[in-house]
Amino acid sequence: MRLTIFAFQPGLLLPFDRGLMSDRLDFDIVCPNNHDQTVTFSREEFEETLKSGALVFHCNTCDTKWPPTSEEIAKMRKQFSKES
Repeated sequence: MRLTIFAFQPGLLLPFDRGLMSDRLDFDIVCPNNHDQTVTFSREEFEETLKSGALVFHCNTCDTKWPPTSEEIAKMRKQFSKES
């Protein structure tokens, strides 16, 4: 299942601009309610959104929203490093 990625603005959740598909990687994650999800990022959009404090995941199955864990962040950064 695809996961919707939101950039958080105080009081407002907006879907993140997806950019070019060629520079993007898929990551498998699990929502807090144990639904398997896939998120897709470019390294640039991941780091920019993370640094701004705006990265929030949204599960399309149960409508839960949550920030990434430090383990998820480390896994994503490691995968981006492998691909560069």
